[in-house]
Amino acid sequence: MHTVPAGYLAGFADLKASKKKPHVWRFERGNPEPKPLSVQDICVSQNIYAVKDSQGNRDPVIERDVLGGIDDAYCQARNRLKRGQSVSYGDCRALSQFVVFQLMRTDRALQLLRDHLRLHGEEFAPDDPQKLMVTTMLPHERLLWLMRWEVWQVEDDDVLITTDNPATMWSDRGDGAELGVGFSEPGLVLSLPMTSRLCFVARQTKETIAEAAKLLGSADDKLLGTPLESNVRPRMIDRRTVHRLNQTHVSNGDRYAISSYDDARLRRFMVRNFRANAGPVRRSDRKPIGSPF
Repeated sequence: MHTVPAGYLAGFADLKASKKKPHVWRFERGNPEPKPLSVQDICVSQNIYAVKDSQGNRDPVIERDVLGGIDDAYCQARNRLKRGQSVSYGDCRALSQFVVFQLMRTDRALQLLRDHLRLHGEEFAPDDPQKLMVTTMLPHERLLWLMRWEVWQVEDDDVLITTDNPATMWSDRGDGAELGVGFSEPGLVLSLPMTSRLCFVARQTKETIAEAAKLLGSADDKLLGTPLESNVRPRMIDRRTVHRLNQTHVSNGDRYAISSYDDARLRRFMVRNFRANAGPVRRSDRKPIGSPF
């Protein structure tokens, strides 16, 4: 099962690669040089979303009936943005659902939920975190829906990179990005590279937090308006911002999907490619894994 959908990774495929199927370049810890791999063969974990059916067997219902449709809808919305076409309410829902699930569907996010339940003395079945991932999606989507959305674009000689935890929540601290901040952070930026040229960005402000506070006690589940203008024009960003995004996304992947320790190889990779160190992580729970929420 993919933690990062193959359709998403296809947005980063190298069209010049001499392969029939879409391939992306993967950086690995033990190899200083990237290598091309099929989008079907990376970011795969076994039974990560499986739940138990009435007979006690593993059932891929979440990936088959929930995530698959959301992934497909996201790819269609992304392709429309890539072609410069107008987006609809449905496209915005596809974007918001995809981004929220990318925050919630990684091994690390599911483990954080287990830790949270244990911390509060809650009893839970092994597949309860997977079920909660689905049932709590809408409240998180409502928070994202109220944020200020943009699409950023890079120049032709720059590229955006992604990781196996592509949705990143961070706050600009001037000389770096602080990772691990939540939706209540006034300066929160939630970014997700959509292709090697386009990045989805949602910003939190004091005004959007006030709007969210009004809705938290409401039973109204409707998502009104569209956070992204129908005829949106991507905002061009400079190389410094591209480096900041790449630095932040790599740090997020390292801390919340790959490891939870200070890694010398990652530091060298960041300095060599982006002239920056990996971002610090807020650890309010005093554990080395932080929290995406």
